[in-house]
Amino acid sequence: MPAATDHRCSERGSTLFPPFVGSDGETRIPKQLPDRPAFETAAVPYLPLDGEFVPTAFVRDVLQSIAGDLLTSIDQAIILSEPGPQIGFRVVDASPSLPQPSVVLLLSFSDTDEVLAIPAHGLVWAATESPEFESLSSLLDEPPPSPSLDDDKAVESHHLVLPTYPVQIPHYEAWQPLHDFIYDQSSSHLLEYLLHAPRAHPPAVPQSPANQDLERNDNLDKLERIRQLWINAVALQIGDDDLWDTMSLAWTTLSERSVPHSQPP
Repeated sequence: MPAATDHRCSERGSTLFPPFVGSDGETRIPKQLPDRPAFETAAVPYLPLDGEFVPTAFVRDVLQSIAGDLLTSIDQAIILSEPGPQIGFRVVDASPSLPQPSVVLLLSFSDTDEVLAIPAHGLVWAATESPEFESLSSLLDEPPPSPSLDDDKAVESHHLVLPTYPVQIPHYEAWQPLHDFIYDQSSSHLLEYLLHAPRAHPPAVPQSPANQDLERNDNLDKLERIRQLWINAVALQIGDDDLWDTMSLAWTTLSERSVPHSQPP
């Protein structure tokens, strides 16, 4: 089975939604998110599920119903250090009692040199109907090569040999919430993250004598978090209505808190 080709997303989202701080040093916060761009839809009306091809919408419903098990299987899977039996494959130790991952996403980011290799379920990403993941559907029915390990050891350790699928994403920090939403489809979880999750890194918007209000600084950083998620969703062409509605609601909520201090768009 050939490894997946490199489907690298563009930086189109960054040009459609520029940083808050302009070249003149002024901070400008739009009152609303930019309109959702028109996305292409992958021509995958049916996907394989339990040995037969069924409508993609039905596949999404089934996957959402087992999202907890899918996410747990990813958390417990371990990508082994040794390479796969051929270029483009990785060996993964996965729990046999949970849904098995079928691909390893190789993630590179525009804002960091860090590269992530994460086990994933190709069906979940193919079901987004994004052209960025359209090729995953062709990998779902192909049997993986056998592990290049002793058979008894492979069975005991539950080793899988999975194809790799490289993807480039604009923003590292906005990857995990998008990943989790693609799996659990939970608007409430995403909204909670966007409105309340603590900051993991230094502020995205520089502090200045005119910008010392702590609450406003916190709101600005959360708005930047939404902006980065928006850019990632555009780059990966994720057209889920609930995702976009949740980002819009979070943006409106936070931007209204900053109205007395923010500049007009």
